[in-house]
Amino acid sequence: MSLAIKSVMENCIEWKQCCTHGGYGRKWLPDKRKHFYAHRLAYCKDRCLTLEAIEGLHVMHTCDNRKCVNPNHLRLGTHADNMADMGAKGRSPRGEKHWLSKLTAADVLAIREAYARGDRHPRRLAKQYGVNYYTIMSAAKGKLWGWL
Repeated sequence: MSLAIKSVMENCIEWKQCCTHGGYGRKWLPDKRKHFYAHRLAYCKDRCLTLEAIEGLHVMHTCDNRKCVNPNHLRLGTHADNMADMGAKGRSPRGEKHWLSKLTAADVLAIREAYARGDRHPRRLAKQYGVNYYTIMSAAKGKLWGWL
């Protein structure tokens, strides 16, 4: 494969028209009377599929560029595939970045240290940190925040 062809295949083709608040390209289809994601339309057009043929499936970006409509950067998958891809690439909010998190990394390390030195009072720790007993136990045993 020549270098020129390879670089064209690697480059994103960014959608220049209307976008959603999340940054995905979208296009109005008058015959269907609704908006569709531009990358879904590009995937279907490239593979001669109808939108109905991929209903219930996700068109995923291998390039992680939400505006990209390059068919070479798109693949079909399930919701589970999409979530696994997000997690594998480190794009899922976890730890302090998660909007529901009440603990910090320092809190979890302190909980683990207390648990390791024999402070086996998770209900007291739960009250101290403002979380549930099970959250303390899961953090202490590495079920939550396992990457720390």
